[in-house]
Amino acid sequence: MPSSKSTPVIDFSDFLSGDEQRMQYCADKIRDACLTQGFFQIVNHDIPASLQKDIFKASKAFFALPLEEKMKLDKSLNKYNRGYEVMHGQMIEANTRPDLKEGYYISRMGAHRDFGVITLLLQGDVAGLEVWDDEVRDWYPVPPVEGAYVVNLGNLFEQWTNDKYISNVHRVINRSGEERYSISFNYNGNPDFVVKCIEKCRSKPEEEKYAPVSVEYYVVQKYKDAYGRVGIYKSESFAPQRPTLA
Repeated sequence: MPSSKSTPVIDFSDFLSGDEQRMQYCADKIRDACLTQGFFQIVNHDIPASLQKDIFKASKAFFALPLEEKMKLDKSLNKYNRGYEVMHGQMIEANTRPDLKEGYYISRMGAHRDFGVITLLLQGDVAGLEVWDDEVRDWYPVPPVEGAYVVNLGNLFEQWTNDKYISNVHRVINRSGEERYSISFNYNGNPDFVVKCIEKCRSKPEEEKYAPVSVEYYVVQKYKDAYGRVGIYKSESFAPQRPTLA
């Protein structure tokens, strides 16, 4: 059965207005989305459209460069996870093929849940983002809305709220035949911050579902998994096969 869900589009100007009733209305809409889907889009924020267009232009110009030029900025050349990542560099979804994407990292795709706290995604004009509807066991699309930011919660936020707020599974399937660009900002928090269940999200200490964990430890382990899978995949799938001895 196909999913009938859609991501809510929330007018963020209500929150920016300074009017308490409008701010509360916006906050209630966001809270409902976090409790039910873990995804929503915001419009009428105060980020200029000109800035959004400029960053897409810069992104397209970079990825159009020859591979040898991009490899000069390969993020394997430093220990800070900054720079260019080649196609098939990660396997976010286990037991699949490596992700058919390339990226450029300036701060810390198969079906996955985001690792950290919260993600803001500026989509281009090519569709592809889909979110999992667990009730009907199917995907529903998040169509691009000009100027909007897709907002979704990550695993750490879910743990922080003892699973009250949802970190939902999502993926990108580009069926358009065109190149697809997106700009994401993944916020994880300070590395030394310890994520521990918010008291209002449980009645008794023993109801906490997760042990406290630092942001740095959690995120680093998740990245190790994603990149480690690629190493396993390559060694198992592309290594020369030795003849079997009778």
